[in-house]
Amino acid sequence: MVEFALVAPILMLLTLGIIDFGRVLWTSTTIEHVARESARYAALHGAGTKVEATVASTQTFAEDRATGLQPSDMNVGVSYLGGSNSSGSSVTVAITYDFDLMLAGILGFDPIQLDSSSTFIIL
Repeated sequence: MVEFALVAPILMLLTLGIIDFGRVLWTSTTIEHVARESARYAALHGAGTKVEATVASTQTFAEDRATGLQPSDMNVGVSYLGGSNSSGSSVTVAITYDFDLMLAGILGFDPIQLDSSSTFIIL
């Protein structure tokens, strides 16, 4: 019984660490996917198309696609090379996300920042 009392906290921290690693990996993959899809959306809806993408509509598109993530912890930046969304220029979508670890409360860690960006040429 005493041995279990000594080993149980270590096993609990190890289990929570494994779960946190999986959550970080899933969140990072989600952010990468959302950045790529949002940049693709902006590239396909350039100037002169039926539904023209703006910075605000691309940010909304990204927030809508980020299922399972807190929009308040996500920052979406959209930039057009040359300042316009005309054909031939490029668009970059950069996303940063503040991720709270479960172990943060126990070990006193700060949230970690995950980021991803994607660039497409506007058609």
